[in-house]
Amino acid sequence: MKGHRCRHLLVFEGAEFIGIVSLRDMVALMIDEKEALIQHLERYIAS
Repeated sequence: MKGHRCRHLLVFEGAEFIGIVSLRDMVALMIDEKEALIQHLERYIAS
């Protein structure tokens, strides 16, 4: 997305338009995944 200077992607299922995904949506998802991994590792280390 960044390489093509595109901030939004259209999402289709077959020929049907489903929605739009933004670069901000992707960054938020990545942050959530990293926070979940950190919590998991902290619990593992503490046990």
